[in-house]
Amino acid sequence: MFESLRKSKMRFVLGPFCLGILCGTGTVLLLMLVLALVMNFVDLPPTALSVIGTVILAAGGFLAAFVTALIARRMGLVIGVICGAVFAGMSLLAGRLVSGVSGTPLWGRLLILLAAAIVGGILGVNKKQRKRR
Repeated sequence: MFESLRKSKMRFVLGPFCLGILCGTGTVLLLMLVLALVMNFVDLPPTALSVIGTVILAAGGFLAAFVTALIARRMGLVIGVICGAVFAGMSLLAGRLVSGVSGTPLWGRLLILLAAAIVGGILGVNKKQRKRR
C-alpha cells in the first residue's frame, strides 16, 4: 500500500504540506493568544476584532502555503489553493462549532484567506535559495 506512495510524486508534497499546515496553525494560535492578551488591557470594538481575526487567519494561510511551497519547490499555485482550502475548512468548522457563524461576510473572509494562501504558494516557489559554500 505504501509502495505506491513512496514511488509517486506526491511524497514530495505530502510531508511539506503537513509541515506547512502545522506552521500556519501555530502562527494563528500564537497571534490569537497575543490578541487575547491585548484585549485584556485594551477595549476593542467588535468590528475591529473581526478585521484583526481575518488578517490573522490570512497570515496563517499565507505562511502555510509559503512554507509548503518553499520546501516542495513546485506547484505553487496548487499548493496555495490546497492550503487555503484547508485553512478555510478549519475556519468554517471552528466558526460553526463556536458561534454558528454563516452568511456573506464569512465567504468574503474565506476568499481573502484563499487569495493570501495562493500568493504565499507562488512566492514560496519563486523564492531563490541561497547557495551554500
